[in-house]
Amino acid sequence: MLSFSRQELTAKVGRTELLVSLSEQERLFGSMGEPYLALALAYNAIGREWEAEKWAMKATDELLLSEGPKDEKVREAMGLSREPRAHWSWPRTQA
Repeated sequence: MLSFSRQELTAKVGRTELLVSLSEQERLFGSMGEPYLALALAYNAIGREWEAEKWAMKATDELLLSEGPKDEKVREAMGLSREPRAHWSWPRTQA
């Protein structure tokens, strides 16, 4: 299992936010489902539930249009938006 520090995960959120922002500024909306999902996963990995839900819902909308309802990424985004704390990306406390 991969292990990342909180600092590394926070840096990933910043880079992913930048990617999404640049894509939106350049109006690259046709392929935004995966960047939105990446941002949702990054937020969830640092325990920021509200932001994870927000971006997972946006990812779901985009991916449903581009990939269809049976796509694995759509199911991933939907699951994350419904129950971020139950998702595999939610931070687990170590015993």
